[in-house]
Amino acid sequence: MKKTAQKATRGVRKAASNPRRTVAAAADNVHQTATRARGMGESVVAAGEIIVETAEMVDALAQRAKSRTARQRSDTNKQGK
Repeated sequence: MKKTAQKATRGVRKAASNPRRTVAAAADNVHQTATRARGMGESVVAAGEIIVETAEMVDALAQRAKSRTARQRSDTNKQGK
C-alpha cells in the first residue's frame, strides 16, 4: 500500500513540476484514442453498408421469385379454363 501511495504522489509531483508536458501527453493520448475510434467507426459503417446492400439484394431476389410463382400460377389457371 505504501509503494502504491508513493508512486501516486511521485506522479502528481512530476506532473505538477511540468504541467505543459502533462497536458501534451494527455493530448497525445486523446488524439490516439480519437484516431482509433474514427477507424473503428469507419469499419462499422463499411460493414453496415455491406449488410444493407446484401439485404436489398436478397429482398430483390425474393420479390422476383414471388412474382415468377404468381405468374406461373395465373398461367396455369388460364390453361385449365
